[in-house]
Amino acid sequence: MTTCRWSSVPYLGRLPRPIVTGHGTYQERSGFLLVVRDADGIVGLGDVAPLTGFSTETLEDAMARWVTIQSEVARWRIPATRQELSALSPDFDRLTAGLPSLRYGLETALGDLAARRAGIAMARWLSGDCAEEVEVNALLTGDDPAALAEQAQMAFSNGFRTFKMKVAVGSVGRDVERVAAVRKAVTEANLRIDANEGWTESQVQEAFPVLRELSLEFVEQPLPAGQAARARHFSRLFGIPLALDEEVNDSADAQRLITEGLCDAIVLKPMVDGGLLRSLVLAEVAQRAGVKVIFTSTWESDVGLAGTLHLACAAGSAAAPVGLATAGMIAEGIVEPALRITGGRLSTAGQVGLGLQLSRPDA
Repeated sequence: MTTCRWSSVPYLGRLPRPIVTGHGTYQERSGFLLVVRDADGIVGLGDVAPLTGFSTETLEDAMARWVTIQSEVARWRIPATRQELSALSPDFDRLTAGLPSLRYGLETALGDLAARRAGIAMARWLSGDCAEEVEVNALLTGDDPAALAEQAQMAFSNGFRTFKMKVAVGSVGRDVERVAAVRKAVTEANLRIDANEGWTESQVQEAFPVLRELSLEFVEQPLPAGQAARARHFSRLFGIPLALDEEVNDSADAQRLITEGLCDAIVLKPMVDGGLLRSLVLAEVAQRAGVKVIFTSTWESDVGLAGTLHLACAAGSAAAPVGLATAGMIAEGIVEPALRITGGRLSTAGQVGLGLQLSRPDA
């Protein structure tokens, strides 16, 4: 192991279009990058970007903790292997308790630096049996059914084969109309819908009989967290696969949902759920249980998205199409090159570490 030095870079980026969810409307993202340098000047990057409505901590919480632990973290040595990074878990548990975004940023920065020192992609540093690319789901936004159908057709022509829509942002009738318009526009695509906890049981009973005719890949988090068993009941009653997201507050929650068979797919947000290595272990557990794993972001900077991309590649066949459709949207002036979705896919081929560098190397 080799010692290193740390710094941080705050950022604020505006999303090209608002993202409307059951938790509210999001128009911008803020966070801070963790920058770690070794004695040779090699740089690793991590992103710390909690999101109101999804994260249990605030950005101010994470920054305040970072200030207090920075001197201790500076005494750490750079892990040479995934196992050496895992050996730091007791330190992560102690120093980042209650702050999963900070843990994710620290783990990603160390993994990026270690992979760069090894001259390989971070995905391969995490797992020798990794994929080099993953499919991305296109995120469709807006209220107008015709406009959504047009978005879907355009995305399909650009190579996307999996689509995700937010529902529970208006009436059930309007939601069903929107979903039906997209299904008609892209009959051969996988279609996911996400309620972000926004429906009541009566609304689920109104929506599901119609939605089951639209051949959905799954409905994500239809009921508020804490009602997984009820959501599973309706899923089985109406024959619609169920994905859970907000139900997962940490790795213990995810483990329980998988082992108790409460979902067909589980959504893992490393920024929210507790980091890089825990997410990779959970993916392996889910795969053994026959549960799909959907790695996704909270629309943070390209550094955070790149960490999740490499994590999904490291998980290999355990990972279903990922929720990284905002790739490249918050990169300008922060890192380069921006992540680029090509043919509905993101690739790590030929990359070293995360494949990104600071736009201002002196930051």
